[in-house]
Amino acid sequence: MADLLIPVPECRSIVLSQGHEFLIIASDGLWDVVSDSEAVTRAKNALSGGKTASEAAEELCDLALKLGSSDNVTAVIVQFIHS
Repeated sequence: MADLLIPVPECRSIVLSQGHEFLIIASDGLWDVVSDSEAVTRAKNALSGGKTASEAAEELCDLALKLGSSDNVTAVIVQFIHS
């Protein structure tokens, strides 16, 4: 039986600046069918339209399912507050 779990996650380290508004953490069920740029655009539009981070993440999951994702879909959006 093939391994269904990848033991090494994709990780990146960056220094946050004022231009960083949010972070999208999602499973491959989202990334398999939604491009990075499309996810950012949709999340940004949802957040600027007054939706919560949770609502924006739910919209991304709904989009992935509508696009035919064949995997489970999970997404979390973390908003940054800069002082």
